[in-house]
Amino acid sequence: MTAVPLPPQPTPEADLDGVWVLCAEDHEQAAPFAEQLRTAGALVRVTCHGEAHDWDNADTAAAWFGANDVAAGRLRGLCLLHDRRMDAEPARWPLIWQGLRRDFHLVQGFLKYADPRDGVTVVGLAGDGSVFQTLPAVAPAPLSGRFGLLRALALELPAVRVRLLDVAPTAPAAATAAWLVDAIGNEGPTEIGYRDGVAYTTAPKPMPPGPTKAYCPQPRILISGGARGITAYCATELAALPGARLVILGRTDLTDFDADDAFRHIEDPLELKRQLLARAQAAGDTATPAAIDARWRRCLKQREIHGHLAAMRRAGAAVVYHACDINDGAALNAVLDRETANGAFDYVLHGAGIVEDKLLKDKTTASFERVCRTKILGALNLLNHKATASATCVALFGSVSGRFGNRAQADYAAANDILNQLAHRANGSRAGRVCCLQWGPWQSISPVSGMVAPGLADIFRGMGVNLIDVADGAAALMTELAQTDDKAEVVLGDWLSAATETNAREVVG
Repeated sequence: MTAVPLPPQPTPEADLDGVWVLCAEDHEQAAPFAEQLRTAGALVRVTCHGEAHDWDNADTAAAWFGANDVAAGRLRGLCLLHDRRMDAEPARWPLIWQGLRRDFHLVQGFLKYADPRDGVTVVGLAGDGSVFQTLPAVAPAPLSGRFGLLRALALELPAVRVRLLDVAPTAPAAATAAWLVDAIGNEGPTEIGYRDGVAYTTAPKPMPPGPTKAYCPQPRILISGGARGITAYCATELAALPGARLVILGRTDLTDFDADDAFRHIEDPLELKRQLLARAQAAGDTATPAAIDARWRRCLKQREIHGHLAAMRRAGAAVVYHACDINDGAALNAVLDRETANGAFDYVLHGAGIVEDKLLKDKTTASFERVCRTKILGALNLLNHKATASATCVALFGSVSGRFGNRAQADYAAANDILNQLAHRANGSRAGRVCCLQWGPWQSISPVSGMVAPGLADIFRGMGVNLIDVADGAAALMTELAQTDDKAEVVLGDWLSAATETNAREVVG
């Protein structure tokens, strides 16, 4: 992606009749924005962080919008201003989650009462003045996930006008407020950034891989989520490096694999499920169909993990698997402390993640947190341990949903948006490169692999999106680990363009 200047546009006469909700840190921050909106005809309702109503609670947030809608007329817009703590504070999960949860509840509550037929607008103001990371930043990368969340909203509800404004928090408030009103009124792009008073948007910037360097000799490699899905195929490629030692972290416990996999000779997954059900019935087990399904999926996961670990060993690597929840900092530290006795890691891959796809209006707070926590807290825990500090490359496995949004993935898009910001913050401050690899969708191999299922694959193809072949994706990862550049974000694979070359590489910045 690259920054593209926007031609000057006349200041529009925006139709802002109706109620506009302005969410700010405090009334002082809100004042210039409220003034600009009122001048344009809006009826402004200001809500500030920490006021009596509880934005951490979904029901309370929705009730607040209902009360203001009934009392003052139709809801027309929601404007989310900078949360400057996200710009200045060190990266900490509780603070990140507080901001994510607030934005989620604000957007969800607003959409419950706003009618898109009224010309509804949602504006997210955040950023570091880098015009979405395509230019050098003038402030720390914000860790809000707001852009990812709203990118998903724009795809889910095209009738809602969504505007993302990347403006440094140090920019003059009056100017920023004027830019916000301009963005509401103009029929311009969804994403607009302001740098030195000039408006920019972004455009694709395909870039082939550059010069590479030799891999570390006898590399020690730490991989989260490395026993299943796309990360496992990448790990198997890494296992072929001479003298490699792979430390794999996963959530699945393998200690009872032999007991639960008595039907190892059965290769057909559906036949395996039938045999599990028959065994339960023969033993008088009253397990529900859902419980049998859970046993079946667990058995398939264990099979997949053992298969991948065996493939890594066949490739020549020494492989250690730890059943460890990377969200549990104490448990992760205990594992890494033991492993550090054998030396620090040369490469780190953070591939752990979960998806629980639902439209934004149907998502629950608990599900939203699960999806975000694994990506974000897991990355923080890995980055904060001394065992990863001197790594030649730390590769955070992100998703194109963070950069472009995706329907039913508001949480996953927000999480990967923050993952990208973490890479931008950390890159350049450590011994080696820290990058976020924004992967497109991969072709599925296994029914429980976490990759794209056949039905969804057909949808992607209908959008003109070619799925990443497993071998091509693993090869791309190897290339990125050997790159001599220091780019913090790389988009890999097709996305939203049938004309894009399959498995294209796009550097951001």
